[in-house]
Amino acid sequence: MAPPPRHRRATRADIARHAGVSQATVSLVLSGGAISDQIAESTRQTVLVGRHLLPAVHPAAGEHGVLR
Repeated sequence: MAPPPRHRRATRADIARHAGVSQATVSLVLSGGAISDQIAESTRQTVLVGRHLLPAVHPAAGEHGVLR
């Protein structure tokens, strides 16, 4: 019997593609820094919703855009 398929971790690019925004916007929203206040609330919510819809997403971003 074949092993179960492995799930790839979601990346900033995955979230950006899903939310229809740039990877930079995703990074700014997920960082939660002061600059993220300049992003429209509707865009911020779209990114956060997209983050929760993708598997294996963690609030802290790791290296190479992989969210762990």
